Amino acid sequence: MTWRSRPAGINYRGRMPTYLAGLALVASVVWGEARGPLFWTPLVAWVLLWPHLAYLITARSPWAATLVERRLVLVDAFFIGIFIAVMGFRVLPAVALGLPPLLSAGRVGGLASSALSLLALGLGAGAAVLVGGLQVHADVSPFTAVVSITLIVAFTVYIGVVTKAQGDALRHRSKALTDALPSRPRRARRCAPSSARTPTSSRSSKRSSGAPSRSAPARRARCSASTASSCISSRITTTRAPRRRR
Repeated sequence: MTWRSRPAGINYRGRMPTYLAGLALVASVVWGEARGPLFWTPLVAWVLLWPHLAYLITARSPWAATLVERRLVLVDAFFIGIFIAVMGFRVLPAVALGLPPLLSAGRVGGLASSALSLLALGLGAGAAVLVGGLQVHADVSPFTAVVSITLIVAFTVYIGVVTKAQGDALRHRSKALTDALPSRPRRARRCAPSSARTPTSSRSSKRSSGAPSRSAPARRARCSASTASSCISSRITTTRAPRRRR
C-alpha cells in the first residue's frame, strides 16, 4: 500500500490496531451489562471511521504532520477518557487504554503534549460521568486482563520500534548530507630547503640561539657587488614600514 504521507501512514498503522483492541477491551468489560444500540452503534462507528479520517486529515493538511498529530492525539485522548468512564474506571483496562495516547503524545510533542493528553483524558471521563453518572468497579475478568496486558505490551513495543526507525532514518539522512558536502582540502606545509633560506630566517635563528646581532653598518660592509640584490632584499625585510599619518 502506497501512503500519501509517511508520518500519516505511521500514525495510521498505530491508531487502527489500537482502536480495534480498545473496542475488544470495552466489549469484554461491558458485554454482560444492559447496553443497547444507542451505546454500541456510536462506539463501533467511531472505532471504524476515526482512524481513516485521522489519516486523511494528516495526509492532506498543509501544515507539518507533527503539528497535526499533536491535535489528533488530543481527540484520541478525549474519547478514550469516555471509554475509561464507560468501563467503570477499572484500573488495568484504564491503563491499557490511557497509555497509547500518552506515549504517542510524548513521541510527537514531548512532556507538554503528554500533559495536554492527560488533561484531555480527564475531560473525556468527566463528560461521560456528567452524561451517564459515576460508576466505579474493580472486578476484571481473565479475558479482560489478558487483552489489557497484551495491548500494553504491544503498543509499548510499537512505540519503541517506531522511535528506533525514525532515529535510524535521521542518522542516515545526516550521513548522506555529510557525504554530499564537499570536503575542504588540507593545505600542505611548504618546507623550504636549507640552501634557499633567506637572510631574515638565518638572522632570526641566530638571535634565538643567543648569537649577538650585528649592526647595520657591518652588514652593509659585508655586502659585495655579487650579492647586492640579496642585500637590498634584506634591507627591505628588516626595515620597518613608515607609520601612516592620521
